[in-house]
Amino acid sequence: MQFGLLGTGFQLFGYEEKLQSNPLQHLFEVYVQVNKEAADDKSVAKAAQEFFQRLELGDVQALSLWQKFRDLSIEEYIRVYKRLGVYFDEYSGESFYREKSQEVLKLLESKGLLLKTIKGTAVVDLSGNGDPSSICTVMRSDGTSLYATRDLAAAIDRMDKYNFDTMIYVIKDKKSIFSKYSKC
Repeated sequence: MQFGLLGTGFQLFGYEEKLQSNPLQHLFEVYVQVNKEAADDKSVAKAAQEFFQRLELGDVQALSLWQKFRDLSIEEYIRVYKRLGVYFDEYSGESFYREKSQEVLKLLESKGLLLKTIKGTAVVDLSGNGDPSSICTVMRSDGTSLYATRDLAAAIDRMDKYNFDTMIYVIKDKKSIFSKYSKC
């Protein structure tokens, strides 16, 4: 959903010149501004949700803007990492896996792990016994994926691609439920 906010924010508050001259700073400013607007104006929040949905459905204009932001961001990351003497073979993140998130949902469903709620969301009970604190939402009611869904798709893809013995995944505390989920 963050990219829905950023895409909508750039359409409302973005400037191409600023984006080219200082991409990360400008995107940060746009993101802060659109978050403030979305908190006060439900139409902005709705526009962001619709933008994200278009992105997940493969809308060419939304994908083009996402690709532009991604490319500019990676160029900046490479520049900063180079100053630190850090180099990577590959640059990918959870947003790269939006298409594969549907495959993850099908996999969860085939294993009998995916549950539909009355609100139309899809969840996984990580405890196996209905513990509400162990419910992980993997699909919104509008059919769009969540960060955890795309992150899981990335983990599966990396396992398939690199066939490693162990994968260490560094995540934020607020996603700790996902760390339980990845062991399933």
